[in-house]
Amino acid sequence: MAKENKTRYALLGFLSSQPASGYEIKKKMEQSTNHFWREGDSSIYPILKQLLDEGMVTCALGNKESDKPKKVYAITHDGQLELQEWLKENPVYYPHRNELLLKIFFGWNVKTAISINHIENFRHIVKSVINDYQAKTHNVVENKLTQKQLYQYLTLKAGIIYSEASIRWCDDAIKLLKKRVK
Repeated sequence: MAKENKTRYALLGFLSSQPASGYEIKKKMEQSTNHFWREGDSSIYPILKQLLDEGMVTCALGNKESDKPKKVYAITHDGQLELQEWLKENPVYYPHRNELLLKIFFGWNVKTAISINHIENFRHIVKSVINDYQAKTHNVVENKLTQKQLYQYLTLKAGIIYSEASIRWCDDAIKLLKKRVK
């Protein structure tokens, strides 16, 4: 059975908040869902066209004074209903792909120092991601969040906890590998 393309639901979800261009959706994703859901231009624009053809979104020209007006998409009633139906379904678990873990899995083929270096570099990246996430939660008062903010905050907390677990794994892996280095 072929996997259903979930990009459409990500786009409908962003448009359920407010109308936006494809570029604006991509920027919002980079600022919010990037730690668990990422889409590129090659996915966003074809799916927006498909949603438009299906009547799930409308499209109007914005920034008309510009030499290159932008297309602004808005969710329709049918699009909102489809999004709500999808949100009611149980989520499907998809194992993620992690190049670092693939390299570690086959790490016996290179010097241990190379694997340690890979893990240390990854740890540094994850630490900066945690700092970014924590900065976003710095002034959050959990009991004063709007309903929309609460749900977005919950995904941010998941990103922090997942990243902290990655740091713990890095520390453990480095310690174990350094015991093997001669």
